[in-house]
Formats: sequence, structure tokens, C-alpha cells
Amino acid sequence: MICWGDDHFGKSFAPSGAFVAVSAGDSHTCGVKTDGSVACWGNDEFGMSTAPSGAFASVSAGAGHTCGVRIDGSVACWGSDDFGRATPASGAFASVSAGFGHTCGVRTDGSVACWGNDSLGQSTAPSGAFASVSTGIDHTCAVKTDGSVACWGNNSRGEATPASGAFVSVSAGAGHTCGVRTDGAVACWGSDDFGRATPASGAFVSVSAGGGHACGVRTDGSLQCWGNNANGQSTEPVGPNNVRVVQEGSSLRVTWDPVPGATHYAVGVTLVNFGVYQLDGKVVATAYTHTNPSPGHVGAVTVADRTSDALTVSWRYEGFGERRYWVTACNEFGCPSHSHVSTATVEYLPQYYLIHRQPEGGTSQEFRYPIDSGEWDDSPQYVDKGLQPGMVYYYWVQVCGGDVCSEASDHSDRTAGLTESDGPVEIPSAPTLRAEKHHGGFGSDSATVTWDSVEGATYYELWYGSNASSTFDLAFEVSAPVEAQSFRTPTNRGFLGVYSVTSWKVKSCNKAGCSQFSEIVTVE
Repeated sequence: MICWGDDHFGKSFAPSGAFVAVSAGDSHTCGVKTDGSVACWGNDEFGMSTAPSGAFASVSAGAGHTCGVRIDGSVACWGSDDFGRATPASGAFASVSAGFGHTCGVRTDGSVACWGNDSLGQSTAPSGAFASVSTGIDHTCAVKTDGSVACWGNNSRGEATPASGAFVSVSAGAGHTCGVRTDGAVACWGSDDFGRATPASGAFVSVSAGGGHACGVRTDGSLQCWGNNANGQSTEPVGPNNVRVVQEGSSLRVTWDPVPGATHYAVGVTLVNFGVYQLDGKVVATAYTHTNPSPGHVGAVTVADRTSDALTVSWRYEGFGERRYWVTACNEFGCPSHSHVSTATVEYLPQYYLIHRQPEGGTSQEFRYPIDSGEWDDSPQYVDKGLQPGMVYYYWVQVCGGDVCSEASDHSDRTAGLTESDGPVEIPSAPTLRAEKHHGGFGSDSATVTWDSVEGATYYELWYGSNASSTFDLAFEVSAPVEAQSFRTPTNRGFLGVYSVTSWKVKSCNKAGCSQFSEIVTVE
């Protein structure tokens, strides 16, 4: 899958995998994979990129909504339902087209059904037998079974006044329409701003009209576009074939096939949810080695267990997920935008963790914890042995690849643990508990729970319930000497800002057992 043009919301950055069909909407894109499932990417503000499960024969992305024909002929729509555009008609359909505020489909009996906005008559379909239909911004066009084209809806720019003759397909855009005649020639009508209604000559097998441009596939398989090119949407992409990426030690090596006419290449990486980064814009060879890429970072460092001579430290590896390396071919005139690329993806595996340990009042030490690629774990644990009984140790952890390690703070990222005493101990007394609510704006209140240190306690059990008389569940086991815990969930404000109640209680524990619960503290 290759996309080009405006990449706002990531709508032009297609996922990996094999597809049989694709449809570009206003701010999102959807495609049907070879297994019949639908994948969408880009803006998901109204849920238009959250496709339902199941097998589909086709899909159409509109503006804020998406519709598809399932293999049983029924139509499913998702996203915004303004004007009822995502509430499809019942029955069996051969095809569907999602427009700006309306949707139309061709039933298996050849009739056209439309739903959604009809302010300009764009959803009032004529009777008759049709082979295909296409919805634009506020007009609709369809090819009848005799090859003639019928259009309805807004015609202020002539977009609903079709050319005469026999057509095999038609595509309604924004103020213009284009279709492929039976002889392969493309005809367009309506607004010709930016030259969008002045098609290229030659024989075509398909055409698609967009917002201010149009693109068609010629009979030889080549692509031709015309019209507005402000975001590169009318510049056909030229990218290297067979982009590959493999991990070699702590580095990632990207290779690709040469592109005729290219003088150099630009190589970059996209870290999902983190951004797009160009690594080198002047690569002359057909290979690039990304030396010591960022390995990610470590979070949620805690002491999970303890004995008199050992502490078990756990943490969570928070990598960047799938790294998508992209390559674009350049010449003396420059490089196209990053959406004109070929890509390959890889999951980068760090090589080791660097664990820092500092006894209270002592000097810190660091040691490596190698990562076994055959036993990869996102939530590893390390048992630190040979410690002194009844002593506090501080820990912080970094993740490393080669010579590059994640950042780590000696303060905010570190945790502490207290080893058990050497010998028999008594169960500690119950602590005194306090709780404070923090107002974080709509739907984002949180709470901080604190308690007094209890002599002899090596850890605490913090429990919570929806109110003081409800069933309580264990929220956290907190290692001494830590005596506080912040909570974002469960919050003290429920759906749509309605306040709820959270209650807390805590036990003090050591190797002999746990105390009785503290008094219950409720945050309202």
C-alpha cells in the first residue's frame, strides 16, 4: 500500500500488509486486506477509523464516517452519524460510496439507495438500474446499466451535468466529476479550478476524483494525476522497491533496491505515536545503518518482593513499538515529501538493562542485566542478592542498546526497598491513613494516599473500594520505606463529570504477616 499527499492525522501513512482495495476520505483512509478485514488509519475523532470486525468485499471512506459492504451483501457503517449518514439501508448491496454528509449504494437488484444529508437532493436517487454509484461533497453520480451517467444533487459548478456517451465508471469529487468511457478515455465535468477537470489523454482503466484533483490508472498500469498539487497529492510517488530492515547487534540496517535516475536517498524512521524523523537526507548508497537507535525507556520501577538478604526489583519496558523505516528517492531537484516513500518495519530489541543500586547513606553501584532475545519480557524482574538485612536500598533502571541508554533520574525515577530483619519479628501495627483529592479538570481527578511509617513494616498493602461498605480489592503492594501512592484510576469523577466515591484502607506487613486494616478513609 502506498499513499501520498497531505499526511495530517497520519492519513497518508499506510500500515504494512497486503490489500485488495483502498479508499481515501477527508481525513482518514481505509482499505480491505486480503483476508477481508478492514484496516483504517488517520483521524479517528468520530470513530471513522475504528473498523468493525468481519470480512468485507469493499470499503469507502467519507468525511467523518466509513461504510463497507460485507461478504453477505449487507452494509456496515461507522463513525459520525450526523444526518443519518452512518445508518445504512437494509438489504443486499453490490457496492457502497461514502460522501461528505451522505452515502449511496447499489443494491444487488441494480437500484440505488441513499441515506444521510439531502439538503441539495444529493440523497434523492432516481429510479432505474445502475452498475455503480459515487458520492461527492454534495452531489452524486452513477453509471446506469446502459453505460450512461446520471447525476443528482448540487449542480452549481456543473458537477451534476454529465458528459454524454457510454461510461464504465464514474467518480464524484468536490465540485467536479470524472469518468472512464468505454474506449478508455477520461472525461471530466464541473469546476476546473487547478485543472482538476482537464484530464490527461490516453487510455485508462479507472479514475478517482478527490477534493481538488483527480488520478487515474492507465491501461499499462502507470498512474497519472492532475489538478491541485499543493500537498503533493497529484505527484505520483516514486519509491525504492524491496525496502528491508534487520537488526545487527545494537544497530538497524536498512537496504533497498536502486531507483533509476536517483542521485541520492533520504532515510528516516517513524516511531508510532512519537513522530517522524529524518535520519539522513544524502545517502548515496542503497543501504543505511542506524547506529545505536534510541532503545526506549523504563517505567514503573518497584520492589516486588524481599527477604533478609535479597530484594526483587521489577520494572516495565516502554519501547517505541513498531519502528517504520522509510526511504525516498531524490535527484538534483530535491526529494518529495516523506509520504512518497517505501517502508519496512521492525521491532527493535534492546541488549541489556543497566541497574543502579544505592544503599541508604552509601555509594551507588551499577551492573548489567542482559536481555535474552529468546525469553523477551516487557515486565522483567531481577533478584538482587547478597544484601544486608534491615537496610534500605534505592534502585533505578535504564534500558540500553549498544552504547546508548535511556535517560534515568536519581530522584524521580528511582524506587526503594527494605530488606527483612535477620531473625524472628513481630507483626507490625496498623498505620494511620490519609487521602487527598486533586482536581485535574473535567474527568481527570486523582487522589494521593499517604500513611505514617510503621516500625518493623517492610511493605504495605493498599486496598480500595467504591465506598466504605463495599467490597475492597488490593490495589498495590508498596515496599517500605515508600509511604504514599498516587492514583489516576479509579478516579473520583465518573462519566460526564458525575462525582463518585472511593474508599481506602491499608495494612502494614513483614515476613511475620500483616496488621489489621487501618481506619477507612473516603474521598468523595
